[in-house]
Amino acid sequence: MQKSDLTDALKRVALMVDKKAGRLYFNISDGVLKITSQQSDMGSADEEIPCEYAGQSYTLALNYRYIEEPLRVINAERIVFEFTEEMKAVTMRPEPAGDYFHIIMPMQKE
Repeated sequence: MQKSDLTDALKRVALMVDKKAGRLYFNISDGVLKITSQQSDMGSADEEIPCEYAGQSYTLALNYRYIEEPLRVINAERIVFEFTEEMKAVTMRPEPAGDYFHIIMPMQKE
């Protein structure tokens, strides 16, 4: 996906992230990443951005800070998330691949 699309969507969705848990949901399906946050007091937010993905739909619960912070140091126009299952480690890296990657452990979905 485009780094700018992800960064902009995260900024908008972050307004509704529960500050204590920091949980975001990444709903990944063919060609679309839907980022959702839900805070009980103020409501919820969701954003859809295009992505290159074809296959089974997945929902990953990830900590907002562990996505937002690496984006500050990745100097690439495209970002890749690699994963195998919903509760296994997710690798976040620039595209083309460089000498930097970030490992994110998913959270319980609740």
